[in-house]
Amino acid sequence: MKIIQVVGSSGSGKTTFIRELCPVLQKKGRMGTIKHLGHHRYELTPGKDTTLFFETGIDASIGIDDEKTVMTVRTASIHKALCSLADLGMDYCIIEGFKQHTYSRVVIGDLKADALLRNPSVSDVVTHLPDFDDFFTMPSQAGMHQKEQAVSTCVISYLFKITGTDGVSNPDSQIKVILASLAQKELPVRVEYLHPVYHFSTEQPKLGIIIDSTAGIDTALVNIVLSDVKEAFLRAGLQIHP
Repeated sequence: MKIIQVVGSSGSGKTTFIRELCPVLQKKGRMGTIKHLGHHRYELTPGKDTTLFFETGIDASIGIDDEKTVMTVRTASIHKALCSLADLGMDYCIIEGFKQHTYSRVVIGDLKADALLRNPSVSDVVTHLPDFDDFFTMPSQAGMHQKEQAVSTCVISYLFKITGTDGVSNPDSQIKVILASLAQKELPVRVEYLHPVYHFSTEQPKLGIIIDSTAGIDTALVNIVLSDVKEAFLRAGLQIHP
């Protein structure tokens, strides 16, 4: 899922720009938005059943009518919101605000902040889509694999935490080298290595492995793939754990 963060001072035109960008991206894939409400707390409709349920202290309350679903969740985490959209199969997410986070940004107005694009047109954003940050979860990637296949496919996914990176000056670069070497191996199944990949319960990047095949996947082959990965990390002084 591509993240397009839009920031700017109040009244700079962020919302207007996002409203122009949304229908353009919607034609290219599924998309969602996240807005930082800041200190202006969203008021739930008083007296509604979904509000009354939420006020009992539960973690989530969902209302469904004949055209949409509205969910209120007791969390203020942008990371969990991104995970939810990724798991729903969104291809693009526009974030308005959250200046304290450093995703690839579009700056509207004269705000002094790092920016991938500054006061762009909608077509400028579309042209630079490959340059914006990607956000993966394991369910979203497994779903993408199945969507890309023209025929039925078997998909297995694994999530590992990586240890041994203390004292390594640039662990991400080292991990990319390891995964590039693993990608050169010829196997009768498709294997994709993802780093960083995020899990709903933690914001720490981990290693994701997805194996898929139209002919089925046997245990022996899976063990070969995982053994190769573990050995490659060990040779580099790192370890992976489920």
